[in-house]
Amino acid sequence: MVDDSNVDYYELLGIQITATDGEIKKAYRKKALAVHPDKNPSPDAALLFHKLNQAQEILMDAQRRAAYDNIYRGRLERKKKQQEMDGKRRRAQEELEERENKAKKANMERSQVEAQHAAELARLRAEGAKRRQEDEAFEEDMKRRRAEEERMPDVEDMDLALKFKWKKKKHPLTTDDLTRLLTPLGATDVAPLTEKRKGHTVVIFNTVVDAAHTSSSPSGLSHEDYEALTLMKLRQAEKDRLEKHTKHQD
Repeated sequence: MVDDSNVDYYELLGIQITATDGEIKKAYRKKALAVHPDKNPSPDAALLFHKLNQAQEILMDAQRRAAYDNIYRGRLERKKKQQEMDGKRRRAQEELEERENKAKKANMERSQVEAQHAAELARLRAEGAKRRQEDEAFEEDMKRRRAEEERMPDVEDMDLALKFKWKKKKHPLTTDDLTRLLTPLGATDVAPLTEKRKGHTVVIFNTVVDAAHTSSSPSGLSHEDYEALTLMKLRQAEKDRLEKHTKHQD
């Protein structure tokens, strides 16, 4: 009868299951000298020495050793199966973790795609809003221009209307300036100047003769000379008007 089938006597003696009686005795003597209570002060020495004696008795008895070996091999087989089961569980766990990691990666990629899609939609909305603002600004500008055109004087006979252009920086004229300068020459109406219309305007004259006389350019003069001459005439007309006004008051 086996005293303690749960103890691994082969491991305790440090030998294989195929060990001979001589190998068992040699291993026992070596271990017994190391753990003998008279030489080993460890509190576990007596128990270990007892197990060594038990191992020798069982393994040196052929009948008891055969019974123990059957139990021992069964235990080894169960241990092997347990290790295989543990390996399968470990592989199953690893496969499960791998699937979970793939699912997490797929979810992350899907989230990134959704985020990119949302960002693109936001960009398109912002671009659409910007275009609407630009369209509204364009419409407002067109309305303003149409309003300015409506404020321009209506002329039945375009021969009475002249377009005046000048260098804004060189001659910063205002509507009042043009009215004072051109009225003596027969002008009856000067289109109001705006920020967009500085530097050019339309003037209506009383007669076609006045318009033609004002617009005619003496031959042989350059554009710059004609511009200077015209402004000189305008200033002279303004001077004459002021002198007449002064004499009239006197």
